[in-house]
Amino acid sequence: MTAFLERLHVRAATICPRIVYPESDDPRVRAAASQVERLGIARPVRWPPSESALVQAADMVAAGDADGFVAGAVHLT
Repeated sequence: MTAFLERLHVRAATICPRIVYPESDDPRVRAAASQVERLGIARPVRWPPSESALVQAADMVAAGDADGFVAGAVHLT
């Protein structure tokens, strides 16, 4: 791991943001959420899939209930 990635990992682990995964029915998304949780660099929120999952994830961020969300594996963003 490069020095930059190590610093990034340490910073993420210190902050440990809540990240919403609104496409949690996709196996790639489940694997990614599990990996960031295992590495301790984020607290994933696996959101049940629905037609409005992306909007609900964005609403969580806007309300301060999450720090960000990751999407685009299934739905175009």
